[in-house]
Amino acid sequence: MFFKLGKYYRGYWAFVILCPLMMILEVFGDVLIPTLMESTIDDGVLTQNVDIVLQNGKYMIIVALLALAFGIASTYFGAKAGQGFGANLRHDLFTKIQEFSFASLDHFDVSSLITRLTSDVVFLSNLARMTLRMAIRAPFMFIMAIIMTIRINPRLSMIFLVALPILSLGIFLIMRKALPRFREFQKKIDQINRRTQENLTAIRVVKAFGQEDYEVEKFDDTNNQLITASLRAMNIVVLMMPLMMLVMFSVISSVLWFGGNLVITGDMTGGALFSFLMYVGQILTSVINISVYVMNLSRARASVERVLEVIETESEFTDKDYAGLAELETGHIKFENVNFRYPNTKHCSLRDIN
Repeated sequence: MFFKLGKYYRGYWAFVILCPLMMILEVFGDVLIPTLMESTIDDGVLTQNVDIVLQNGKYMIIVALLALAFGIASTYFGAKAGQGFGANLRHDLFTKIQEFSFASLDHFDVSSLITRLTSDVVFLSNLARMTLRMAIRAPFMFIMAIIMTIRINPRLSMIFLVALPILSLGIFLIMRKALPRFREFQKKIDQINRRTQENLTAIRVVKAFGQEDYEVEKFDDTNNQLITASLRAMNIVVLMMPLMMLVMFSVISSVLWFGGNLVITGDMTGGALFSFLMYVGQILTSVINISVYVMNLSRARASVERVLEVIETESEFTDKDYAGLAELETGHIKFENVNFRYPNTKHCSLRDIN
């Protein structure tokens, strides 16, 4: 479903390629710094070798500055590609609506079309940007940091075999519950847009008959429904952060306990333990970012379905329906044996109109 929207990056493919490339280079810098820190502690601080400390310090500053430059470039390219994606999607969606027949317009509420053109497209535009940055950075950093922790101490890395499945299962269950609630939330936004549109369109009539209080009461009812739907969705999602914090601090505590014992027995150096903890932070941060992206992906599924529903709606009129038609010279229309029936009905309401 999401791959169907990939074509809306058109005109911005250079930014689509450069954004993840810059992001990968930034990740290389972030992963290299803990290794330099390990060398600084073991070969410099513990041996009181000031030259090693200064040398590695210079290297870390250079790497950090390069990572910063790559990160800024990636952010710029991602923003360009994401906004271009949104502009193309909004253009094609609006163009498609212009081709709708009256029957197609009756199928969609005007308020729903407005929501799809605005909030749904904006959300998908932000998701397109996140896909080029967060969806690339988080998995790549996760893999690189895991490799580095295994290089430092394979036994200590076994902690992740327990922590990551627990975290993944919890995130899966939360997302499974949250997705239907976000769909309901989008429908409530449609309803409040429809209520606002109806009131503003007929505002003169409302004032003429003194129905302001009644309209406010109806709006409050719809607004309260939106609040309820929003809270039902968010009450599930807010469980994700406490779960991730619980797993994160459990892993850090375990690493300090087992790693500290390894340092005492001489099976691990202090610099290696410090570097390992830095990689633990990168791994868990990557998992959090992946979770945030998956959460937004779940929310975006409802928006994608709503946008594709409009784009994939077949027009009742095709080019062959207009074949042979020329510009009218006299401006007269003649009806010969014209029948009329309402959509989704079998029987004609009018027959043989001449």
